[in-house]
Amino acid sequence: MPAKPRWWMKIPEIVDALSAMETPVVDRSVCEKLFGLRRRRTRDLMRHFAGYRCGNAMLVDRLALIHALKQISESPDAVEERERQQKLAAELDRLQRHHAAARVRIPVSADTQDRTVQDLPAGVRLEAGRLTIEFNGALQLLSYLYEISQTASNDYDSFRRAVEADSAA
Repeated sequence: MPAKPRWWMKIPEIVDALSAMETPVVDRSVCEKLFGLRRRRTRDLMRHFAGYRCGNAMLVDRLALIHALKQISESPDAVEERERQQKLAAELDRLQRHHAAARVRIPVSADTQDRTVQDLPAGVRLEAGRLTIEFNGALQLLSYLYEISQTASNDYDSFRRAVEADSAA
């Protein structure tokens, strides 16, 4: 499948700009600016949209161009291309957020792998039905949360008893 022209994504802006104009025709230089194309490609495009020569100038009927652009915009190919672009943009955004998060290095204590419920850091209090964490900044919070998860992993039975102390009574 051939690539779709970049200006397809700009059709609404192009139509708005053309609609704001009062002239009956637009020339090549206006089309170059609106479509973001170079001279040769603009001339080809204008011929495609029934452009004509008037002396040395290449012109296209403004209203006919608006109509043709609206038809392209509503075509299944254009709708599919817009959806593809939106999905791509969303995926790129997700990847950038993930990449930023993956670069964060969480500082942890050397003894984290051997930590027990009694060894939790000073800013962490674990009671039946309640976890209280006092922290300064996102990295310290993430560090404490990691250490809590490691504590649960190291000795799950003691961890469960600490958080469910009232349920045994």
